[in-house]
Amino acid sequence: MTEQNTAHGRLRELIVQARAHLHAGKGGAAHQARLQSAVGQAETVLASRFDANHPQLAGALRELADLLGKAGI
Repeated sequence: MTEQNTAHGRLRELIVQARAHLHAGKGGAAHQARLQSAVGQAETVLASRFDANHPQLAGALRELADLLGKAGI
């Protein structure tokens, strides 16, 4: 596994842990807001890297999500 893949895997693990922490409601409102912001930023980084590495697949997935949304799913 490359160093970049290891970093992406670790980032995904941290996002999962942060989401669990958010759902548990720990740390108060200010902490929750900071954690939610950090999770959003991390997801944005991963999404942009995915778009850059897989532009055709990313476009197809966006189109699929749009069609499902229009169908009310």
